[in-house]
Amino acid sequence: MFNQFDVTMKNLLMASPSAWLKLAGIMTEDAELLDDEDLQFEETDLSTVTTTCDKVLRVTSGSPVLYHIEFESDGKNVPKRVLRYNVLVHYKYDLPVSSIVFLLRKSADNKEISGRLELFLPNGVRYHDFSYLVVRVWELPVERILESSIGLLPLALISDVEESELPAVVRRMQERAESELNPDERDLFWTSSYLIMGLNYPVDFIENLLKGADHMQNSSTYMGILNKGIEKGEEIGKLKSLKETILLFGGRRFGEPNVSTEETIQAFQSIEYLTYLRERIFEVETWEEFMSV
Repeated sequence: MFNQFDVTMKNLLMASPSAWLKLAGIMTEDAELLDDEDLQFEETDLSTVTTTCDKVLRVTSGSPVLYHIEFESDGKNVPKRVLRYNVLVHYKYDLPVSSIVFLLRKSADNKEISGRLELFLPNGVRYHDFSYLVVRVWELPVERILESSIGLLPLALISDVEESELPAVVRRMQERAESELNPDERDLFWTSSYLIMGLNYPVDFIENLLKGADHMQNSSTYMGILNKGIEKGEEIGKLKSLKETILLFGGRRFGEPNVSTEETIQAFQSIEYLTYLRERIFEVETWEEFMSV
């Protein structure tokens, strides 16, 4: 997932990995819930094909198994990408791999993201049957999130919650943050919450919701982060627009890009460079020429 939510979601996962597996319903062989001490993060650079998945967790207690976790906010090519990562993780570590996809917003959902990918030969013979777990965050009860690990709390803002309930949700999040986090951790907590809300709500709404909370009015540190978040959001919007333009017009001129080309374009974070690439679309004839800069 090459966008502004990538680092945020990975940070939340690293804060409490077992909470995410519990959210997905993962248990040990003897039906006990996993704890953080039962897990360790593995390297995610799958250098055999120069690609990187979101996160890989190794269970260190009981039978060895890996959990490959992907956070998705746009829903493009999810089954095939998850299959590719699953196979490469297995190839790298030679251990069983279970893939879990956390869909972060309803607009990312589509009928292809079913938790199963079947591939068939032209004669109808099935040659691959791949299963993965899908967690649709907007279907999760908000109360379940609010009562879970604090590392999951920002998800309450995009869970199954009515817009009118959000002020009360923010107040409960603040109570937990003040009692369980130190000042630096609270800064990261609220910055993550701000960015996650950007999946479903416009900047003005988020700003009013978080600035309007009485218990935050005296937090100059938080307000500074919020203002920086707004500026960052504007920059992110420009980046997203440029990438969409390049892929749209590039697709019309050269045909649909392959997965590698699209991921490379999505990874660019320079407005100046993307602006240059946008103009380059009309100067070349193929994706190969376009990317050879």
